Amino acid sequence: MRKADLPQGYFSSQMLMNGLVFRSLSLEKLVAYRGESADSGSNIALYGRGIYSTTSRSYASKFGKVRQVEVNELPRKPLRFKSDMWFNEFGHELQRRYGADWFKSNGYAEGIIRKMGFDGVTIGTGKEMIIVKYPDIK
Repeated sequence: MRKADLPQGYFSSQMLMNGLVFRSLSLEKLVAYRGESADSGSNIALYGRGIYSTTSRSYASKFGKVRQVEVNELPRKPLRFKSDMWFNEFGHELQRRYGADWFKSNGYAEGIIRKMGFDGVTIGTGKEMIIVKYPDIK
């Protein structure tokens, strides 16, 4: 992702810009894991609805039997945050700027990120990254 890929307005704060990762995500080189159990997909998700995976095999094992994620389960164009603090700050900043009613009516952070043209998010970098691919809504 490059700064030029961002839509105007949402990231006018330099502080929020500092929380984004401006390196592309190489899906071909990325090795991601998913922990699955009978309860998979039924828990509340912090970063929106979607397919959650991680680059940490040990973290994935906390959620069930670990399997390597296929490339089609990863987002093609994710909005990348340096940490969960920056993801949360993005949501708080939008609520402050536009109001809680606007934020809720636009689908919270997930809905707004989708409207910006991204199909998921990454939280963190390297071996501790969490990856969320938002599902296609038809």
